[in-house]
Order: sequence, then C-alpha cells, then structure tokens
Amino acid sequence: MMKLLKTVGVLCISLLLFAMVPAIDVGSGEAIESVKTETEIILKLYVDGEDISPPYSLEVDSSLEVNGCITDVSSGEPCPSHDVNVTLTYIPQYGETITRTVLTSSGEFHHAFSPSVIGRWSVTASWDGDEEYEGATKTVGVKVTPQTWIVMILFFTIGIIFVSITAFIARPYAKRRFQLRPKDG
Repeated sequence: MMKLLKTVGVLCISLLLFAMVPAIDVGSGEAIESVKTETEIILKLYVDGEDISPPYSLEVDSSLEVNGCITDVSSGEPCPSHDVNVTLTYIPQYGETITRTVLTSSGEFHHAFSPSVIGRWSVTASWDGDEEYEGATKTVGVKVTPQTWIVMILFFTIGIIFVSITAFIARPYAKRRFQLRPKDG
C-alpha cells in the first residue's frame, strides 16, 4: 500500500512539474506561450460632443460617438500595440442591423453614427483577438427618442384640436344662454 501511495505521489509531482514547463518549438527550440492575455473593451458614448452616462439616451438623428479602448484585463493598459480591426454592430429594436469595421490606434477606436429609427438599440464592439491576446466583446443599450421639437409640436397640435372641438360643441349652448333679451316696457 505504501508503495502505491509513493507511486501516486511521484506521478502527481511529475504532472505538476510537466504543467509548469512551457512547450518547446522543435524547429527553433524556443518556448511557446500557449496562454493568451485576457482583454476587455471599454466603451464611452458621446452625443453631439457631450459625454453621456448610463442609461444611455439620445434624440433620433443626433450624432452618437462611440469611443472605445481594448485593454489588458490584468494591467488595465491599452493593447495591442499594433492596429487591429474592431467590429461595431448597431442593432435597432425595429429595422436593419448596421455593421461597421474600424481600425484601432494603440488599442483605441472611434466611430460616429446617427440612429434614424426611434426605439431601443444595442451597440456592440468586438474584436477577434490575435496570437497574443484573447478577443473581447462589449454591448451597451441605447434608447433613441423623438426629437423634442417634434413632441412639442405634436402636443401643441393636439391641444389646438381639443380646444377647437370643445368650442364647436359648446357654441350652441353658449349662444342660448347668453342671448340678449329685450327689456320690458
């Protein structure tokens, strides 16, 4: 029994040591790093040049600026140092999905977009990763509302219609009630 435990112990230690030794490229003799660095995408949204905070909301046809950065999760530093493609996907609640590809500069990217459909949108930034870094995806929700002046005109028009209908209905009653009566005598 003791011999079996000793064999199992040696086997476990051997496996641990083997797992710690990096793989070697037979051709060059150099160590191969098989673990990729984890990344994340940080997004910052601006509407017509002004910084907005969650919950994100903007008026239809406003300029939505999507600024992002691919960062190394462990260090928080932008990565990779070379330019890579980031895919931006704009998905409206109703309508066609819009996809754009932008090139990073030291991990940072920028894109301007004007949503033309009212409703909820999702904005997704993703990249596939490379030999050194894992890919990452980040999605945020954006609410696109009607322009304020359109809403004001709509309420003003509804108010005018309401007053007009009320006046039209009340006119016969008002005429009878305030009719001038001839004086007696």
